[in-house]
Amino acid sequence: MLEQEGEERVQQLELRRALEEEERVQELPPDTFFCSICMEDKLRSEGFIGKSGCDHIFCKDCIAGHVEAKVEENNFPIRCPDPECQIGQLDPDDCRGFIPPAVFDQWGLRLCESALAPPVRFYCPFSDCSALLTNEGDEEGGPLTESQCLHCERTCCAQCRVPWHAGLTCEEYRKAVADEREENAVAKLMELALRSRWQKCPMCGMLVERIDGCLFIRCRCNHCFCYRCASTMDETHFCQKCRHTWDREN
Repeated sequence: MLEQEGEERVQQLELRRALEEEERVQELPPDTFFCSICMEDKLRSEGFIGKSGCDHIFCKDCIAGHVEAKVEENNFPIRCPDPECQIGQLDPDDCRGFIPPAVFDQWGLRLCESALAPPVRFYCPFSDCSALLTNEGDEEGGPLTESQCLHCERTCCAQCRVPWHAGLTCEEYRKAVADEREENAVAKLMELALRSRWQKCPMCGMLVERIDGCLFIRCRCNHCFCYRCASTMDETHFCQKCRHTWDREN
């Protein structure tokens, strides 16, 4: 009962607030309007109404801030700031006169990017450039490989998305990269094993780590060995090589 009364009270307050705002708008002089973003009365000359179908009006300063925030968030298309508007959509050319040039340029670039499908769109692989490039195939309709960036004029591979791998086909380059990554991964693993004093099973080569307990290790391949010297051990937990038993590790 109390919850229902609370909801009704909230609805009444919202209705009263909406009516008060409507009355306030009606009382404004003809050459002014109320901006619902900054909550201030503005001159009509300071207002902006989009050309996409909705008639919501906001001050240009607030629209500029709205556009800049959406561009930074990479949130496109940029819609009317009114949360209930379903049709309003802002256009860069309509806002060009009052938004910063850098924001306008970034907005246009993002619209161009969104118009290109990911297989066609890629970026210059050089970190000091990263310009937007397109991969629409070569002159014969085949896949484009060697491509020159129109901005930094350096050559890259449109398929591998890396600087041009001269002397290697794309398949050869990718295999070389995969092999190098595997070698690096193995080297890092062996470095970690040495630093952590892991032992390798002499039968299957599996690395094992002893947390605590005796030196007797039974690998998953079922081979039993000494964690200290990797010599074969039997169920007596006695190493014939380093002469240690399970209860004497030092």
